[in-house]
This record gives sequence, C-alpha cells and structure tokens, in this order.
Amino acid sequence: MGSKIPAYTFASMQLQDNRLSTFKAYFEKGMKTAGIEKMEWRPLFKMVCLEGIGLQAKDILLADSARLTESEMLKGIFIVKQLKAHRPIQYILGECDFMGLRFKIDERALIPRPETEELIDYILEERTKPSMVMDLGTGSGCIAISLAHGLPNSEVHALDLSEEALDLARLNSGRLEVTIEFHKDDLHHLTQSYPKFDLVVSNPPYITEKERVFMEARVLEHEPSLALFVPDERPLSSYEGILDFCDAYLNEEGVLFLEINEALGDMTWKLIESRGYRCDRARKDIYGKDRFLRAVKRS
Repeated sequence: MGSKIPAYTFASMQLQDNRLSTFKAYFEKGMKTAGIEKMEWRPLFKMVCLEGIGLQAKDILLADSARLTESEMLKGIFIVKQLKAHRPIQYILGECDFMGLRFKIDERALIPRPETEELIDYILEERTKPSMVMDLGTGSGCIAISLAHGLPNSEVHALDLSEEALDLARLNSGRLEVTIEFHKDDLHHLTQSYPKFDLVVSNPPYITEKERVFMEARVLEHEPSLALFVPDERPLSSYEGILDFCDAYLNEEGVLFLEINEALGDMTWKLIESRGYRCDRARKDIYGKDRFLRAVKRS
C-alpha cells in the first residue's frame, strides 16, 4: 500500500468480531460519515478488499462467513480512516490501472482518469505506424507510456515542469519496460531545444480557479494544483504554451491531440484555428461532454 500502517491493537478496533460482514458495516458507516456517495461504496469496498487487504473475490461473496486476520482488519481500518479524510483510494493503494497497465501513483501527479484512456484510444484509432511523439505535461507518465506500448518502435518523449512528477514517470516507465525520453522544462519559458515531432498530445491544466467550488475535497486536498488549475483571466494559458511548442517543434501536417475543459470547447477551438491549425470539432467523452480536440498543423 501507499502508506505505512500505524500500530493499532486488536482491542482498539471497536468491532464486535472479525467477520468480513462486520468490517463491511464499519466501512459503510465510514463512507456515510465522509459524505461519499452510496453509488461509490460497492466499487470502493471491492478495491479495499482485493487490493488493500489482499482478499480473494470469493471472500467478498461469502462476507458473512469470511474471517479477517488481525493484520487484514488493521489494513482495512487504516484505509477507511484515510478515505474518511478524503484521501483518494488510488493514493492509498499506491497504484492504479490505466489502459490495461498498472501504474505507481501518489501525490506527485494527478490520478489518471478514464476520460484520458479515451484520449489514448482516439489517438490509436488513426496512428498505426511508428512516430515521433511528445507528451506535454506528462505527470505520472500514463499517456506517454501507454502510447509507447500502443505505437511500437515509436520514439516517445515526455515533458513536465515538476521534477517530482518526472521521477514518478521514470519509475513507471522502468516498471512497465518502455523507453521514454524525459525533459524537465516550462512550456511558457522553454530552456531546451527539441527534435521535430509527428504527434503531440497533452492533458494540460484547464480548470479555472472559479470552478474550485465544484471540485471534491479529495481532489482539492490531495491532487497537485499545478496540474489542475489555470487563472480565471487566462483560461487558455495552457493551450497557448502548447501551441507555442507546436509552432516550433511539430512537423507540418503533424497532429495535435488535446484534452479540454468542456465549458471552453468553442473558445479553445477558435484559439487553435487562429494559430493556423485545422481543428476538428470537439469529440465527446463517455459522459457526453466535449472533451477532446484534434488539430493538424497546416503546411
């Protein structure tokens, strides 16, 4: 797991017995106290049991008869306490799945989202041959590493401003056995020169500061703000930096794929068109929100 378990005694657990069904009741009470929606309880409980405690799927089905050891119960109680403190389950477990791969994840980078898997699928729908690829704002490395797996023999680069995020991405690239060329740089003030790329992709910060009020506590309190938010007065600042990079380093007829703020789709599209790119209208995600843009650099 992602955190050290403190020393509890079995007597301090305040549970009547060590049945899994008793722990489940304790878990559900904790989720209710934390204000976590009931629809999330079942998948969370499954993750806690299978990945956090180390149980088998059959144990969950036999909750009334399945018994937990003291160590297993301690692990479960520790996870519930962290969930009640709004720490995301992915950070608690220290790993998450993305595109069928298992990534190390912690507070150094954003938790990979299902929508970003759709972005990878969008790219792989049309890109079938080896390419020069750049992932701008790589975070955990999930995009770059997934593309390295999906586009064999491509040369994949990844850039981030955060050295801590790059350390995590390097760890993931090693664990998942792909070669990525990593770069520490600031898109708004580049300090390095780069080769030309056929494909540039980015899931940049795009949530405005005024949208903080709609965000969950587990995001605001634990995920890196640098990777989430942009100023209200310059909501497209991330895309301006991306386009500056592409002006210099994306090949003519090269392709740019972006994840976007659904509320700013038209504005983002107009910015990209104004910079001389042919831009597709926004593609919707699984929730029906405008989420992805594809643009081609005009020759």
